[in-house]
Amino acid sequence: MDKELSLTANVRKSFGIIQSQGIGAFIKKLGNQLNRISYEDWIKKFDTLTQRDTALIKRRIKMFSKLPCFGIVLLFNDSEKVDFRNEEIRRTYESLRSQLYPNWNLLIDDSSLLSDTNEFIENLRKVDSRIKLVGASEETLKLDYVTGLYEGDTVSPHAFYLAAEVLQKNSPN
Repeated sequence: MDKELSLTANVRKSFGIIQSQGIGAFIKKLGNQLNRISYEDWIKKFDTLTQRDTALIKRRIKMFSKLPCFGIVLLFNDSEKVDFRNEEIRRTYESLRSQLYPNWNLLIDDSSLLSDTNEFIENLRKVDSRIKLVGASEETLKLDYVTGLYEGDTVSPHAFYLAAEVLQKNSPN
């Protein structure tokens, strides 16, 4: 098996196994593979986009009939007031910023932040209008789907594209 199989080829292979042998067989094969490979190696082998994958995704997004908006609520591990400048939160934002799918908003509860974080947040908001403050500011948002990420969580660059692709295929339009 070629180590540089594209994400598309791996997805097709996975669906082929599910269709021909059932979900149980797929889970069993996946479990066998996971027992032999670390998560980091699995990501490198099966979930790393090639330049071709990235170009195909960008083209496909342009063909979508609707671009649903995903809202991502930034969740904090500690219920106390949180200093937004912490490196884990910056890592979460950077993983969102690298999304190939453009229609998302990062929702931050401004009542959970320390007062000295306003400048930091405002600087981010100046370069990325998808960062929205919610809570005391009561900013009005139009979102189609909402999920949450904890500080420090990251998502692959094609995560929201994959969700939007499923929605396109299952849309009543």
